[in-house]
Amino acid sequence: MPSALQLIERLMIDKLFSAPAPLSGLEKTKQFLCLLSASFLAMGFVFLVYGAHTWLSAYYSDAFAAIITGLVSLALSVVIAIMHFAAIRYHKARIRTFRKTITDEIMSSISILENELGDPIRENPKTSLIIASVLGFWIEDQFSK
Repeated sequence: MPSALQLIERLMIDKLFSAPAPLSGLEKTKQFLCLLSASFLAMGFVFLVYGAHTWLSAYYSDAFAAIITGLVSLALSVVIAIMHFAAIRYHKARIRTFRKTITDEIMSSISILENELGDPIRENPKTSLIIASVLGFWIEDQFSK
């Protein structure tokens, strides 16, 4: 069974390296290309709606063609909004499960640490406090550089 410090170290390394990297040049390029693609998609939808309206105008009166085009556009926007809200809900559920997993791992690490170090800390509380303070100052000094 690994010691508590090894378990905490492994957990920290796993979570740090699994996190997404900050925006790099490649990420900015991807964002630009997605934005460009979205703008062409929007332009395509505008021409699609205009073409549908023009085609419907050939068979129906202009007012009725506008009503049909508007209703179809509204229906598509409702479907897209439902898909968007479903994606948000799915994302929130994934975040909740991720937080629960992290919380469970931290609690198990703390309980293992308490099992290993609980008795010496209870026997020597002043020494434990001094060691924890010195270790805290040392860690702060290491990370503040």
